[in-house]
Amino acid sequence: MVVEFNSYTINESIITFYCTKVEDAFSRDREYPEEVQFAFDTTNKYQTRTLMNWLVKQKSVKALKGENPTWGEVLTAVLGTVVNVSWNRYRVYY
Repeated sequence: MVVEFNSYTINESIITFYCTKVEDAFSRDREYPEEVQFAFDTTNKYQTRTLMNWLVKQKSVKALKGENPTWGEVLTAVLGTVVNVSWNRYRVYY
């Protein structure tokens, strides 16, 4: 699924990304884009590993290399990017 990262929240140990689905940009419903959320529990080592591996591969995060970035700087770096993710197991349905 191709998404654009709009914002994120960190509540206790949960990192939630708020995204807009952009793969349907040319569909009839483009005036009402679908909003999706992905949540990662950082107390779970498998979810943390998935998130960290993905973050390390992002160009905007690689640009921070050598600066010892904080979590906030790394998560802010991916905002506004459009990428293809396959995080169906981390999707939050509301």
